[in-house]
Amino acid sequence: MIFSDIQLKHSLYLNDVPLNGMSKDHFSDRSDAYLTFRPHYPEALFQWIQSQNFAKVRAWDCATGNGQFAQGLISIFEEVFASDMSDEQIKHALQTDRIKYSKQWASKTDYPNQFFQFVSVAQAIHWFDFEAFYQEVRRITTPDAVLLVCGYEKIRVNEEVDALIETLYNGILSDYWDPERQYIEAHYRTIPFPFTEIETPPFTWRAQWSLNQLLGYLGTWSALKKYIQIHHEDPLEKMQASFEAVWGEDKTKPIEFPIILRVGYVHA
Repeated sequence: MIFSDIQLKHSLYLNDVPLNGMSKDHFSDRSDAYLTFRPHYPEALFQWIQSQNFAKVRAWDCATGNGQFAQGLISIFEEVFASDMSDEQIKHALQTDRIKYSKQWASKTDYPNQFFQFVSVAQAIHWFDFEAFYQEVRRITTPDAVLLVCGYEKIRVNEEVDALIETLYNGILSDYWDPERQYIEAHYRTIPFPFTEIETPPFTWRAQWSLNQLLGYLGTWSALKKYIQIHHEDPLEKMQASFEAVWGEDKTKPIEFPIILRVGYVHA
């Protein structure tokens, strides 16, 4: 079976214990799976950041997770700092001497005042205490600084595969998503964002994925882990034969993740 091959345990959902700056830690347990199966961000997005007219000395990637977004910043900024509340995420992050990793809360860091020209949050702002985080962003950024928050919509493959994903997402798991998921479904348009916004073009991350990769990605969903904890069974394993049937003989298929994006000047 595919799942015995990759030995994915769907264990990214931990608990609902409030934490400073983030409400829940879904990602410490099996952070290796998170690194392996989560999507990346398109090179065109980083090219767009490079093209913008603001100072590019120091950047902070908050809630960096496995460091994917921070990795894209190292060719743009002189220094890149990346933080996460999870030791396990930092342990499994993409290691390079160009990124300075540390354990930090989103709303309380040890960075100096007016230190960064750029702050990014990739696929994480929906977990934050918005007011506390924004207060910290204002403290540690220079007067011309920019805040970028981004994420990705549901994966798209083709009509048949997408229908099965929808059955899992909005059918079987509909009652197991955390309330914060609403912000992603609204493309971050409903989060408070009290900054002078910068107009952005649309971006999409595209790749060729195998069925193993697709199922591995679906296995990182926090709602799936919550379902398994409650019911002691894995609905994705039960759906595996259906996925195999619609996938067909192709080794890989083109997939895409439309990017959610909001960007603004912090102090304007």
